[in-house]
Amino acid sequence: MGLYSKVAVGLPRAEPRDGKHQAAVDKRKAELSQAKEMIAPAPLAKLYASLKADKAVLEAEEKALSVNLAAVEQLMWGAFESAGVESLRLDVGYVISVSPAISVSVADRAALNDWARQNGLQDQLTLPSPTIESIMKERLLAGAEIPACVTLGSYNKTNFRKG
Repeated sequence: MGLYSKVAVGLPRAEPRDGKHQAAVDKRKAELSQAKEMIAPAPLAKLYASLKADKAVLEAEEKALSVNLAAVEQLMWGAFESAGVESLRLDVGYVISVSPAISVSVADRAALNDWARQNGLQDQLTLPSPTIESIMKERLLAGAEIPACVTLGSYNKTNFRKG
């Protein structure tokens, strides 16, 4: 018995959050249910274990691929910069461009709140981090003061699209 076995009985079944994903799941369930021997606990548990093992292998491969992609991307940024290239159109139909982007981090939220009050931005104090980030980027572009409690940095951003 699980921790919630007794109390879950009276609760309604929660609906899946991603409708498209659940539609695909429902389609696959219907396919699996066609084989009557597959709807018994043991064959389903065996298939589940096999799929989990396959997923673990794919996740490990994805991790290695992600490291390889990041290494090539970072080398590419340097090569593009050295060659004075901003974008390339590849003969395989893709366009790759590299552009700078800005990162914003708040070291001291209280100091930022004080700064916001002093600069007439008190109405925006309850805004989420992405909004604060947006405000700081706008100020940076306008040449306006950035409070000392905010750290800005730049990084390269790679855009990859069909072209």
